[in-house]
Amino acid sequence: AISACEGSRQWRMALALLGWLPSLRIAADTVLCNAAIRACDCGGQWQVALDLFGQFDSLRLVPDIVSYNSVLDAVFDRPAGCDLFREAVERRIYPPLLAYYGHLLDLHELSVGAAVIAVQVLFSQVRAGRAAGADVLRGLRIVTGWGRSRDEWDRGGAGVADAVQQLLTVLGVPSVPAKGSWLVRTRDVLFPAMAASPGQPQEARRHRQTETRRQ
Repeated sequence: AISACEGSRQWRMALALLGWLPSLRIAADTVLCNAAIRACDCGGQWQVALDLFGQFDSLRLVPDIVSYNSVLDAVFDRPAGCDLFREAVERRIYPPLLAYYGHLLDLHELSVGAAVIAVQVLFSQVRAGRAAGADVLRGLRIVTGWGRSRDEWDRGGAGVADAVQQLLTVLGVPSVPAKGSWLVRTRDVLFPAMAASPGQPQEARRHRQTETRRQ
């Protein structure tokens, strides 16, 4: 029932159903809370989604990859987004950035919001490394996939690919498409063609809302 609230954007009903569980002698679990977080995200209630995610400890629940993907979809353009993403990496919910051969960012297991944050965090690391005098790679491959390769909660591989392409465009970082991925030169990350647009978060959120309505 809570999952049905996600599709109809009935976030209040989702929270009400979650609150009724104790009276029915049903314990809330990670799956039910994940569904409620997604319902809040679809209803545009990012603060409520974040608050619900923050209750996992008090409910004695352990967030999984769906939990982080869901809450990051809600807060990817908020200050809490990067901190939550780094927390997920530290907990090994997500693999370390550039885990394969040091030049490949694989976004296959990430939702749209998590993928956008992953690219931004990676670019920040590249710039910080260069500023500290570290050697940097010549290029990066950002793998978004060819289509729907994740669980049923996912909004589709095409959504991740489109969101990443939009982000690169707004950041002024040229890219070359290559079989389910984007090739980016490191020097373009260090010296983008144009400054990041203040409207980027709003544009990305509108894109995510459009993708959600298509489901």
